Amino acid sequence: MVVCEKCLKESTTELISTDHFRGEEIKQYCEDCFFEGLQTAFNDPDLVCNCGVKMVLEVNDKEEIVDIVRENEVIFYACEEIVKARLDMDNNIIEELEQNHDLVGFYITQPEADYE
Repeated sequence: MVVCEKCLKESTTELISTDHFRGEEIKQYCEDCFFEGLQTAFNDPDLVCNCGVKMVLEVNDKEEIVDIVRENEVIFYACEEIVKARLDMDNNIIEELEQNHDLVGFYITQPEADYE
């Protein structure tokens, strides 16, 4: 059995391994605790758009996020203004916002550097 780093519950399913996007020591989380950590980008205070608005998960559905993580290992954060415009389905504003606001992707686990 494996144990989640945050809630300390044993799990029979595969945990999600992450270095908190920063190359830190790898920790393993259950899906619920991992998704909770993503909500704040694992407490990253610097995750702010160039406009000064905080960045949020581009996709904010736990099941979809878990699928993304298991397939790609990249999670995207977008300026909150872009996410709001997408929810309102206002394509004109979305295009304008995407030109002037940030979208950033993080590897769940930073790839090893190739020093050849």
